[in-house]
Amino acid sequence: MVKSCTTSISLVGASFTPASGLTSTLTITLDETNAYLVTGETVYVTPATDAINDAFDNFVPDTEQASAAVVSGDTVDPTVALTYDPASPVKDAVTSPFE
Repeated sequence: MVKSCTTSISLVGASFTPASGLTSTLTITLDETNAYLVTGETVYVTPATDAINDAFDNFVPDTEQASAAVVSGDTVDPTVALTYDPASPVKDAVTSPFE
């Protein structure tokens, strides 16, 4: 299980690097259509029992582990480009909120 503060995060569509094998670092990349991290929060990971082996082939404990630092978030605001056909009539305003 992965959570940011107290909210569980979906791992649907997430990728794991490495996908298998012994490692000292496991990177989890979330599918942002299903989950996201919040700036300033600590991330906690609870491995499933006997599911992850460390670099020495020992199972990682199934106890909650906290991230070494809080989530830093994006440093640059997102941008968007809007393309339209100037020959077509525009009847309504187009808005796109960023959260």
